[in-house]
Amino acid sequence: MAKSSPLAPRLLAVANAALAAGPQLCIADIGCYVGNLAVHLVQQGARVVAIDVAPGPLELARQKAQDVLSTEGQSRLEFRLGDGFAALKVEDDVGVACLAGLPAGLLLQLLNSTPPSVTRLVLQPTCPTAPEAMAALRCWLHDSAWQLTEHISLERGGACITLVADALEDQQGNVHHSGECTAVAQHRAQLLPMTLRERVFQQLLQGVEDDETNAYIELLHEYSGRLCTCDKRWMMEVVEEELSLVKALQSRFASPG
Repeated sequence: MAKSSPLAPRLLAVANAALAAGPQLCIADIGCYVGNLAVHLVQQGARVVAIDVAPGPLELARQKAQDVLSTEGQSRLEFRLGDGFAALKVEDDVGVACLAGLPAGLLLQLLNSTPPSVTRLVLQPTCPTAPEAMAALRCWLHDSAWQLTEHISLERGGACITLVADALEDQQGNVHHSGECTAVAQHRAQLLPMTLRERVFQQLLQGVEDDETNAYIELLHEYSGRLCTCDKRWMMEVVEEELSLVKALQSRFASPG
């Protein structure tokens, strides 16, 4: 049995978020590609249904599983050729769905078919992310009563965002939001990762710039460049205001001279 390669840091973030939901939950890896995430999840004890629309990568994923997993491990992993959630069966009873390495716009299309058994979504759009598509994705999650937490890291392609969304038990309007109600605040909550933003600003207020803070600032610069030709002026205004706030906080702790 061959030894598997270490999981890339960005996929490790997805795996950890999925496994944290509970070891008893079946995990769906939607868009599994060559199976790196699915195999890792099985190695950590999970039961996984791995789905991809492309037969070539799926066959490579099957081969990888045969090479690195024990017979018992292979019994907890099923590969299926199909399009998103449509390939799942009711009896799979999937509790967690991972969708990584897909454009934000495609994620939004796929999420409209999320099975009711899913209580956690772990989403990682391709980077760099498209601001407009990310705003639409957050709006969908908010309106569909998912409570959102976001994480960020710097990868080769730019700022990589991992969204962890948990289904709220109370569907009677108890939807997570930033607590602000102004138009500017609502726009900011659509465009920017708010739970992440809170952590970053706490760090900046203490004069600390860690990897997460630097990745958030990189995301703002990416958005600033991509929104130059955007017809949604409010998006550019949100980013410009955010960059100004960051700069002001940085200047408070800048060394003199």
